[in-house]
Amino acid sequence: MALMLNSIIGVGIFGLPAVLAERLGSLSPVSCLGAGAGILIIAACIAEVSSRYEETGGLYLYARDALGGFAGLLVAWLTWLTRIAAPAAAANLFCTYAAQFIPALGTRKGELVTLALLIGQLALLNYIGVKTGKNVSNFFTSVKVSFLLFFVLAGLLVWSLKPEIRVPFSVPAISIKNWFEAILLLVYGYGGFEGALFVGAGGALLARLGLASHGADHAATVDAALDELAEELERHMDIDALIAIAGEPRA
Repeated sequence: MALMLNSIIGVGIFGLPAVLAERLGSLSPVSCLGAGAGILIIAACIAEVSSRYEETGGLYLYARDALGGFAGLLVAWLTWLTRIAAPAAAANLFCTYAAQFIPALGTRKGELVTLALLIGQLALLNYIGVKTGKNVSNFFTSVKVSFLLFFVLAGLLVWSLKPEIRVPFSVPAISIKNWFEAILLLVYGYGGFEGALFVGAGGALLARLGLASHGADHAATVDAALDELAEELERHMDIDALIAIAGEPRA
């Protein structure tokens, strides 16, 4: 669950409300609630389907089995591209924001160093071990959720103490184009949860291990199973020997 939340909550959440308000006016909060309810249904359906697979692969497997190999190939490549483009865009946005406080980070060299540190430290932590990467993901998830709760509570406090900043609710004239752009933005804002399914073990396999789960608790069960698997591998496998064998030339 933490991995899914960490995938959904990104830097876009801090800029999305202003863009939605520009296009939908007073209806922007309602659109967020409606889109969230719709995405929740989709996420629940995907979680239920994923619990019935033994193989990893997420949406690629579902598209391949339901629509054929070509559709599965398209989904796999598009997912791979989004997994690369999304972190790159987030890291670049971080450099843009940070340059407002530290101008040196706005230079070419400053951006390269910052990007290397941002992406390199995540790669290093995951190289150290799966459990380390999971703990870091859980930490960042807690930080993100805490900041969002702080912003919501601070906004409600200011709204209640300063009536002059309140805007009366009204339904503006909204064009089809604005609705379409808002829907695309909301899909982008709520997306990301499906990425966690590509690395999760299938529910059918968990059932054979005595860890059957369905629906909303599937991610938590997968998380616990991966923790146990990582610990077993670290205790019983000689990682250095495996690396040495992998590096030997083949006959």
